[in-house]
Amino acid sequence: MRISNYQTFGMNCEMNKKTVRELRAIAKSSGLTRYSALRKADLIKLLVESTPPSSSNTTSKRKISFVLPNGQEYVPPKTSPSSNGGTIPPTPAPRTKRPTPAPRTKRPVPAPRPTPAPRTQKTFQRGKEIVSNFIQSGVELVEALPKKVPKAFDWLKNQTTKVVVKAAKASSSLSDMISKNLMELTGNRETKPNKSVKLSELVKKELGSQSRFSLVEGMSSLRKFAKQYTIDVSQRGFTDLREFLSVVQPTITAHLRENRNVKAKLVVECVMAKMNIATGNKTVSFTFFHGFTESIFEGTNLGEFYHRSVEKIMESLSRFQSEGSNWTIESIENVTLHTVRHNPLSGSSYIPLPAKIKNKGAIINMKNEDNECFKWCVTRALNPVDKNAERISKILRKQSLELNWEGLKWPMELKDIHKFERLNEITVNVLGLDGTEVYPLRLSKSNHPTEINLLLIHDDKKQHYCLIKDMSRLLASQTTKNERKEFYCMRCLNSFGRRDLLDDHKELCGQHEEVKVIMPKEGSSVSFGHFHKKIDVPFVIYADFESLMKAFHSAQPNPDKSYTMKLQKHNPDGFSYFIKCTFDDKYDKLVEYTATSEDEDVSQRFVDELEKEVKSIYTS
Repeated sequence: MRISNYQTFGMNCEMNKKTVRELRAIAKSSGLTRYSALRKADLIKLLVESTPPSSSNTTSKRKISFVLPNGQEYVPPKTSPSSNGGTIPPTPAPRTKRPTPAPRTKRPVPAPRPTPAPRTQKTFQRGKEIVSNFIQSGVELVEALPKKVPKAFDWLKNQTTKVVVKAAKASSSLSDMISKNLMELTGNRETKPNKSVKLSELVKKELGSQSRFSLVEGMSSLRKFAKQYTIDVSQRGFTDLREFLSVVQPTITAHLRENRNVKAKLVVECVMAKMNIATGNKTVSFTFFHGFTESIFEGTNLGEFYHRSVEKIMESLSRFQSEGSNWTIESIENVTLHTVRHNPLSGSSYIPLPAKIKNKGAIINMKNEDNECFKWCVTRALNPVDKNAERISKILRKQSLELNWEGLKWPMELKDIHKFERLNEITVNVLGLDGTEVYPLRLSKSNHPTEINLLLIHDDKKQHYCLIKDMSRLLASQTTKNERKEFYCMRCLNSFGRRDLLDDHKELCGQHEEVKVIMPKEGSSVSFGHFHKKIDVPFVIYADFESLMKAFHSAQPNPDKSYTMKLQKHNPDGFSYFIKCTFDDKYDKLVEYTATSEDEDVSQRFVDELEKEVKSIYTS
């Protein structure tokens, strides 16, 4: 009698709980031979196959009881007596014959798969071992479970799908291999053929929703005010920097699209290597290439920002390769996105002025309760009054309608003031306040005839625009000891006693960036003392020329015009140079040369000799 699948499954479970030593003892007591060299799985198989079938041919009787909906056991009524005094036995139901199962088809031998690339060989082999073990366990489970339990196959498919997804992340070729093998296992075991879904489609759907790269948040500081996110590609084998930055662009721009109002910078870490042809030694250096630091706002074009960062990184790479020959990218380790929260300066509701600034009487601090202090300051500057200038009156609100505020947002940010200037042809400068010191914060590049100066103050929670009505009073104590009225340059905050002097200064000051000039104290000096931080160059060349002086014979110059009197001409007739090596004296060298005739080009000879020396230094 053949052992049933139920018995085989039960024996396997019991045998797996025993150790190899216990299994060998069972095999010895059963009279088996050649079992000492077998592994546990083969030993269990040998014991199961050698187990004789049950000698009992009688069928055990089972009591069948029925339970009613109220929870009580159903008791059949007693049978009526027959005419001969006996009982009528119930007619047994005809026993149906169990259908013969269809013969199983032999699993086809899969075709040999191509060998993966060297960089994924280790990952491929590890994934192959994991999946092969899982599939073998799945086959044993499927053979043991009855075919009338569809949930078992659903569970098996869910588990195998997870394995495929994890393995596919490591290698696409591994994903194809796993998907093919698992389809052979579960493809013909669908419980609902009309609504079956191929396993490969499930895997493709699962992988399609996941990005090829992911930004992993790393270090943060200042209570997550500054963060960094990294894409680690050290195991991917990238060597083309521009191609790599193009591949990761969607992941980085998608992150910035969801996290704006930050200052961002890209940093790429590469392993640079160069080979010394003469010695055969290889030099490796971990190098970082930085992009631009830019502010990312709602209106920032992320594509342009990324393009500028890529060009800056490529420029840094070119500069690094030009400083030392034969440097190449051996591998790209990672790209890091550094971000810092950026809350741009903007005006809001009323903030009291510091007492020292208020007492100067140079500021009109608008007492608004909304976020439109910029609007009220500009309107008040165009419509001055003698009393209660800080109040937001009905007249002031009506006067503000004369200006064009279309498309502007409140509170007004510094970066958006140029929109107001373009709409109304008004120049607006903004100064900042640090304690009691005033400094340039935003200086307009427009040259409109109407100019308005604002002061941006702040507390712990908000900022507020104020109108500067007298620049001389505001800055006099900071820039000069004179008591007369001063005229100030808004680019450098230097003061002048007359308007014409200020106009002459603006022509020169407009040629550089706006700065606040701070002159050193009288008698102070600046010197360099960190000589230990200097980096010595390996070779230094000192050169000198010797020349013959020949007198010029020319016409007398015109005394009515400016002229230069040429008296002698220097004709080089010799040179010498000394090569000094800072790390080894054996490379020191002195060269002297004297011309053999007056017509010889000594200068060109000097340049040719230097080129030979430089090439000799680089090749030695």
